[in-house]
Amino acid sequence: GEERVNGTMTTRLDEGERTTRINIAGDITPLLISEFRPFFGDDIQLSSQVRQPAEGGLVLDDLSLNSAALQVEGALRLDAANLPEHVDITATILPPNNAARVRLPTGGVNADVASAALAVTYDRAEGDSYGLTADLTELTVDALRVPEAELTLAGVIAIDGTVVDATTGDFDLAVRGLAHSDPAMAQAISPNLDASAMLSWVNGAPVILSDLELTAGDVTATGGASAQSGDGTLDVILSLAAEVGALDRFAALAGQPLSGSADLNITGAVEVLSSAFDLAINGTGTDLILAEAVPAEVFAGTTSLSLEARRNVDGTFIEGLSISAAELSLDGDISLSSGDTALNAAFQLAEVGRFTELLNGPISATADIARTGTAPFDINLGLTGPNDITADGIGTFDAVTGELDVALEAGVRD
Repeated sequence: GEERVNGTMTTRLDEGERTTRINIAGDITPLLISEFRPFFGDDIQLSSQVRQPAEGGLVLDDLSLNSAALQVEGALRLDAANLPEHVDITATILPPNNAARVRLPTGGVNADVASAALAVTYDRAEGDSYGLTADLTELTVDALRVPEAELTLAGVIAIDGTVVDATTGDFDLAVRGLAHSDPAMAQAISPNLDASAMLSWVNGAPVILSDLELTAGDVTATGGASAQSGDGTLDVILSLAAEVGALDRFAALAGQPLSGSADLNITGAVEVLSSAFDLAINGTGTDLILAEAVPAEVFAGTTSLSLEARRNVDGTFIEGLSISAAELSLDGDISLSSGDTALNAAFQLAEVGRFTELLNGPISATADIARTGTAPFDINLGLTGPNDITADGIGTFDAVTGELDVALEAGVRD
C-alpha cells in the first residue's frame, strides 16, 4: 500500500545505556473518517529522545507531538523503580486555519472545542509538590455546551526509596455558562458549577475523598468517601449530604409538576464489585408538590423520609421505611431473596376527600405479603375508612401462572 509515515529512528547502546532518537512524520488522513481529518491534518510529526539507563528507569526528553490541532511538548523522567522524578508536559488544542472550533476525535459522541490546554508539573529534586491545570473554552458534546471550564489539582507525592508512601491532592473545578439545547434539561442544570475536594492516600490505607463541596445554583452537595481494594473487593465508605433549594427547576425534566425544597443524607458502605451495600438514608422536604394528582395540602410543611437499605448474599432488604407528611404517612419493611420475599406496610391518609368527592375523612391500609421460595404469595390486606368502612382481603397470588385468588370481606355503617 501507499506509504503514510516516514522518518528516522536510531538507537545507540553505550555502556548499558540505550538511547533512541525518534523523528517521524506522515499523513494518516486517508485512514480517518472525514469529520476527524481537520484535527489531525495532513502532517503529523513526532520527535523525541528516549534514554534507558543501565540502572533502570526512563528519560524522555524533547517530546514533541504535533498535528493540525494538537501540540504536546515536554519531558518525563522515571527512576529505576519507574516512579516519577521529573514531569513537565503541556498539551494544547487550537482549531487550525483560524477556524472557530475543531471536531474532537471522540467515538460515540459529537464533540468539538474552541481551545483546550493541559499542564502537568513535578520535580522531585525541588520538593514533593506536583500540579495539574486544565482549561477549555466553548466545548460542545452533543446537546451540551460548556463555554468555559477550569480544573486545578495540586498536592504532594511522598516517595521513599522504591515506593510511594503517601499522596494528597486539592481539587477545584469551575464551570461557567453551562447550557443544553433541550429546554427541560437546560432548566434543570445550573449555568455555573463549582466543585472542590481533597484527595489523600497513605500506603496501605484507603483512598480518602474529604471536604467535598459542590454547588450548582441552589443545589449543593457536601461530604466525603473512602475506598480501599482487597481480595476481589472494592469497599467504599461514604457520607454525603445534598440540598435542593427549588425543585421546580426539575419539573419539565420529570414531566410532572414539582415544587418545594428538599435535603437528603446518605451514609454507609458499598462494595462496588459485588454491588453489595448497607446504607442509611434520611431526608426532609418542605412544601412539596410531587405530582399534579396530589393536592398541595398532603405534603404541606415538613415531610420526612428515613430508611435503611442492605444488599448482600442473602438478598435485598429495606428496613424502617418511614415517610411522614402533613396528611400522609407510610411505614414498612421489604425483603427480597431467592428464599423468602416479604412486604409489610401501613399507610394512612388524613383526608381522602382531597382525592374524591364521595368520601370525607381519614383512611388507613395495611398490607402483609410473603412468599417462600417459588410458592405463591400469601396476601393479607386491610382497609378502614370513613363511615366505619372496613375491607379485608386474604388469599394468594401465583407469580408463575398469574392466578390471583383473594377472598374479600367488606363492611360499612348503615
